[in-house]
Amino acid sequence: MSETNTSGATPTDTPEGDTSTPTSGEVCIPNDIDEGGQECLVDEKPVDLRIDNFGNESHDVSVRIIKNGSTVTYKNNLTIEPAGSDGYTRLVLEDVIDAPGEYEIRATVDGKYSDSVTWTIGERYTETASEQWEINLDWQEAIVVKRVANM
Repeated sequence: MSETNTSGATPTDTPEGDTSTPTSGEVCIPNDIDEGGQECLVDEKPVDLRIDNFGNESHDVSVRIIKNGSTVTYKNNLTIEPAGSDGYTRLVLEDVIDAPGEYEIRATVDGKYSDSVTWTIGERYTETASEQWEINLDWQEAIVVKRVANM
């Protein structure tokens, strides 16, 4: 698997014990509902986006994130390499959403295929071991933008 991170941010460690009520200064607290996930303050632990290419060709991917239906808060045009020996190549776009609001993630592949998803992020969001959204590209040049964790 090939991975590229666009920043050096790392997840915050979670405290042990009963932390159902956040204390002052906590960024993330354990969330038993999502099998060991965490609830994190979005402005302190911004949301990431992952792009996976399962196909045998490289692709040009255009990503746009629109907040509250009108403001582009993130845009990037990039190329993702073909799937590696383990079946895919991954790019991780870190910290793409850093404030509460309604967000639409739009992705277009090779200027031809596109998909989008819209979701509201509150002050806290539920984080698992992976990113919150992913863009999947397959060998048929199909694209799917989806959430990967419950909020």
